[in-house]
Amino acid sequence: SSLNPDVGTAGVGTVSLFDRVATLGLSGSLGKLSLGRQLHLVFDAATRIEPMNFGHVSSNPYIQFGLMSNNAMYSLHGSSSDLTSAIRQNNSIKYTSPVMDQHWSVSAMVGLGEHAGNTKASAYTGASASYVGQELSTAVSYGQFTDATNSSKLTSYFAGARWTMNSDWVIKVLYSQNQVNTTKRKISIFGVGVDYLWMPRSTFTAVFYANRRAGDLSGSADQFVLMDKYELSKRSVIYVSLSHARAGTSLAKDTDLGLFMSVGNRSAHRALVGMSHAF
Repeated sequence: SSLNPDVGTAGVGTVSLFDRVATLGLSGSLGKLSLGRQLHLVFDAATRIEPMNFGHVSSNPYIQFGLMSNNAMYSLHGSSSDLTSAIRQNNSIKYTSPVMDQHWSVSAMVGLGEHAGNTKASAYTGASASYVGQELSTAVSYGQFTDATNSSKLTSYFAGARWTMNSDWVIKVLYSQNQVNTTKRKISIFGVGVDYLWMPRSTFTAVFYANRRAGDLSGSADQFVLMDKYELSKRSVIYVSLSHARAGTSLAKDTDLGLFMSVGNRSAHRALVGMSHAF
């Protein structure tokens, strides 16, 4: 469950408990099967590839738009419709195959809308494939989400790659796109990042995102991030980052894509210092 430590409230939207992931499942030589509230396959496909390593959650363009975590844009489609964004799917069944030929695996997932008499409403179906090698890893994913009346569809695509040049340098590239067939709104994210292990416990990351909107509105914004992480232990990390966002115009259609910008400004800067601990 999520928790807002500054005010003590829990959950997102109308979900006050278990708004993150809550599953039961089995795994073995035939693969892994899990049921419950789960992250969709577009998330799983990008686990090793996301340029920011899923950092800066609330202002990370791939998380907000590529993974469809933005509540304002993505709360009407899928089996979590009207409750939370599309990044997690309720009543879902996910299967991941065992690793084949030491590198390949495939996954399939469905989210059931539980609308009596309309099994296609508030539903999700997805598939993905990934290749994990010593130097090169790649992944592709497809997903389709319907609204509560099955009159609108949200379709998403993802492709990405990770290249481990050596023990110090890693390059990650991804492209993600999703489109609503009724409004014609199309959001695309191109991201590229470089990790450099310049000290035994310190990794420097440089990232660029190009965020675009088309179909219903024409919008654009770019984001640049520099971050350094220092590992205090295997579970505790301190970090410092500098970010710059630049929009096509000062209107909301562009600044909304910048994520930490305000309407009326075409650019914004931000500095962050923080610590994270994995339980």
